[in-house]
Amino acid sequence: MAGRPSDTAAGRRVGRARAAALDGLDLTLGELDGLADAMGGAPLLALLQEHTLLMERDAQARAAWGKSGRYREAIRSKVFDNPDGPVGSVFVIQGPWTRNLARLWPRNLPIWLEYGTRRMGARPHLLPALAAGKERFSAALLRLLASRVTP
Repeated sequence: MAGRPSDTAAGRRVGRARAAALDGLDLTLGELDGLADAMGGAPLLALLQEHTLLMERDAQARAAWGKSGRYREAIRSKVFDNPDGPVGSVFVIQGPWTRNLARLWPRNLPIWLEYGTRRMGARPHLLPALAAGKERFSAALLRLLASRVTP
């Protein structure tokens, strides 16, 4: 049983040669090549870094816990490389506990704040920032693809 051609440049050339008799398919395959080129590289990394930083600032602005602002300062972001490509992440580092500066905050403090506890109402800040960041990033990615891929 023959396998499917791989999604490589050589596989696309073979597919293009086989599809030369079909109207419009060659143009579509050319657009797919442009899309694959536009999905990577420095512009995408710069876009990801910019929007990860925006998401961090949005989460800090929504964080309304503590008067000192130390929790807001503990919200950080990082863009790291993954086998599938670069990934942006916003997270909360452990800071010192207010009552005893020798102890650290509980690891699940961000979860308690996000969802609430029996005694404390929820104060969502990370999930709304993620939802807003996802919308902004999707729109910016569509603009990037539209500018890089020409029909």
